[in-house]
Amino acid sequence: MELCLARTTEQGARQLVWAAIGGTGNEDELRGAFISSTEVTESSDYVISEEGEKAQNKIWVCLSKSFLYISFSISSYL
Repeated sequence: MELCLARTTEQGARQLVWAAIGGTGNEDELRGAFISSTEVTESSDYVISEEGEKAQNKIWVCLSKSFLYISFSISSYL
């Protein structure tokens, strides 16, 4: 089960780096895409559903408030 759901720190870092700079030549495809195992994959039905959109907005508001609590200077970027 762990192999299906978890990644090591190194594997997670590799995903982040690949998503940020690894897509040379297909930058437009990567913009806003869901990345899994260094591949652009289709978003789940939940993510594109109305319920998923509500959850995304709730998470964004919560994170934004947390960031503002940490540093007021970040408000200029939101």
